[in-house]
Amino acid sequence: MLFRVPHDVVQSRHALGGWGEGVVARWYQTRGLGQVIARNVRLGRFELDLLVQNGRTLRVVEVRTSTGRTPDALSWSLVGRKARKLKEAMMRLGRSRKFSRVTDRLVLDVALVYVDRRTRIARVEVWFDALTMCPPV
Repeated sequence: MLFRVPHDVVQSRHALGGWGEGVVARWYQTRGLGQVIARNVRLGRFELDLLVQNGRTLRVVEVRTSTGRTPDALSWSLVGRKARKLKEAMMRLGRSRKFSRVTDRLVLDVALVYVDRRTRIARVEVWFDALTMCPPV
């Protein structure tokens, strides 16, 4: 699925990130993959971009949006420290009473949004089940 990117969004990194999160939220909902129940969830020093509920599965969606990186370079932005922070945030989410009551399974999906700066067309690619965790009982 391709999306047209507004001109002003391409000029600001912060605006581009928020726009990318909105595109991915619509992408999940139009495919019937769940309901977006929260955006930009703060857990202490961590932030989770999207929470998507599908039955008793809660998908944590990390959205990466870029105009300058190749698809491979964008995917490599999730290794090392960022990957550890995501895993720690998911563990914290799984321990929280608010979410442990509504889910049996936490799943990390990674959504990559590539924006062609010249054409302002964005393409979405999602890696499902990048990490799966079962919250403690």
